[in-house]
Parts: sequence; structure tokens; C-alpha cells
Amino acid sequence: MTYQLTAPLLDACVLGVVESEDVYGYTLTQRVMDVVDISESTLYPVLRRLQKSGLLTTYDQPYQGRNRRYYRITTEGSAQLRFFRNEWETYKSKVSSLIGPGIYNAAPVTPTATVPDFTPAAPVITMPAVAPVVTSIPEAPQTDIQPVEETSAAFSPITLTLQSSDVSTPDTHEYTADNVSLGLEAAPTAPDIDRIIVEAQNVFNVNNTADADSKGGTQ
Repeated sequence: MTYQLTAPLLDACVLGVVESEDVYGYTLTQRVMDVVDISESTLYPVLRRLQKSGLLTTYDQPYQGRNRRYYRITTEGSAQLRFFRNEWETYKSKVSSLIGPGIYNAAPVTPTATVPDFTPAAPVITMPAVAPVVTSIPEAPQTDIQPVEETSAAFSPITLTLQSSDVSTPDTHEYTADNVSLGLEAAPTAPDIDRIIVEAQNVFNVNNTADADSKGGTQ
């Protein structure tokens, strides 16, 4: 082994082997030697020292006509093993911070994030079935509607008094017209009044002509 195994680290290895169960001395040394480069002659003094310190206790058990010595961890040994573990984790962390792979010489690594393609699914909206509600509509009460007779707007009759411009025949004539005779449905407007005057003049001229004819015949 390249790195030197210190006495506290070797004590921790031995206590770790017997932590879970009592172990026969020969089996204990073989387990440690499978991991750590150390001789059997070096391990037995370690076992005696841990036993003397009260961290291990021993008992003998016959096996095929011979006694086998078993090692058992004590309460003090379990507490010491917990201490060794905490110290080892601290020591290992500090050493790893110095000799870890590429801590000082490795080029900085730029983290890259891979975003998976994501296509949102179309939302599916489920509407609960609703039974139609039929509301009865009461019939409207029947009412008798009497037809309204359309009536034309009435206005007072219009009376025009026309006088001849001929001095020799100073005749006058009155012309009366209402909305019925004029075919109007409302009060006459200015154009209607002009039309009435024209009609009245026509009637007046006709009457004047008839009067002149009658006077000529009498003479």
C-alpha cells in the first residue's frame, strides 16, 4: 500500500469488523488483511491493546476439541468507533479537496441544460350533460280589438274672394274649397294654397265668360 496505515486507523478497522457480531480471532485478522496490507503478527498486538483499553472483550468457546477465542466490542469500543468514523470523514473530505480529480488544473466546465421538446396538448373540455328544462309559457289573455277607422285630417274650408281687374266689369266671385274636394289628407301647405288660387282663378274666368255671353245675348 502506498499510504502508511496509522495506529488509530488500524484500531478503527478492527473495531468496525466486530461491531455487528462477535468474531473468531483468526477470522478477524483475515478480514482486515484482505483490505489492509498488514501481517498477522502485527494484528494480534493490536487486539491485545484494544482489549487492555476496554474497547474489546474476549471469551473462549470449544470447537472440535479445541477452544476458540472470540472478540466482542464493548460499549466504550462502540463510542470510540463513532469517534473514529467522524474523524475519518473529516480527514477524507479535506484530503479529497486537495487531491480530488482535476480540482486545480481542469478546465472549467460550462453546465449545459437540455430542454426536452414539449408540445402542450390541446385542452379537452368535458361538459356535463344537462337535461333541457321546458318552462310552460302562459297564453296571453285574448282581448277584443276594435278596428279604428282611418279618418282624414279635416280643416276649415278655404274661401277665396276674387275680383276682376277689368274696371269696366268689377265682378267678384267667392271660391270655397275643403280637404275632400281638394284631395288632401292634412292641412294644406303653401304649394296647396297656390294650386287652390289657380283653380279659383280658372273658375272665376269661366264664370266671367259665361256672364259676358249672357249679357251679349240679352242686348
